[in-house]
Amino acid sequence: TLASSGDVALDGVNAMKELTVNSGGSIDVLGGSITTENGDVTLTAGTNPTAHDITIEGDITTGGGAFAATAGDDIQIRSTVNTGGGTATLTTLADASVSEVSITTTGKLETSGGNVQINSDEYFINATSGTKIDAGTGDVTIVRVSAGDMNLGAAEPSATKNLTQGALAAISGANLILGGALTQDINVEGVDTSAGITGLTTLAASGADGDVTFAGANTFNTLKTTAADD
Repeated sequence: TLASSGDVALDGVNAMKELTVNSGGSIDVLGGSITTENGDVTLTAGTNPTAHDITIEGDITTGGGAFAATAGDDIQIRSTVNTGGGTATLTTLADASVSEVSITTTGKLETSGGNVQINSDEYFINATSGTKIDAGTGDVTIVRVSAGDMNLGAAEPSATKNLTQGALAAISGANLILGGALTQDINVEGVDTSAGITGLTTLAASGADGDVTFAGANTFNTLKTTAADD
């Protein structure tokens, strides 16, 4: 366990049983790699909504252990995180105007059957270089951390907020769950998850007065919707 009141930078090739980093500032995983054998990697940058980021530029491999990253601000994956069957959880604590989970052109999150959970109000998943989130036989869940809407596909006018069709096409897994207890309206237009999601796509507008609205052509292998206003 590594604890610091300020920023933490990890560099080089590091093989270890497990890793826990608690930082009062930002955490940067620089070049090189972090490898555990069935050991968890837990990164926490700030415990309150503050401008503290987690940036991953070196590969992380947990060999079946869980990977968890919690940041007061943004989480950015620029390299490969591979859990080998362990779960992966990414959580941002700040409100929607400042916090984001992003997976860049060079980044990838792979779990080989472990479930993926993303808790954030904004998402940027690069859509130009194949699958960015690959859960294998595991499920992918993406939920809001504050009350508000979720826009999907062409219903999302901005490439840096919520999930464009390109971002959704870059997600692979058994089942996809979008929305949650704080998600109010879910607006869906031109969405197709049929290639990456083999099972059920669930849209849960469970927040206050929540509705699920569809426009245009949308394609799912199997679809379930729940809405608080219905």
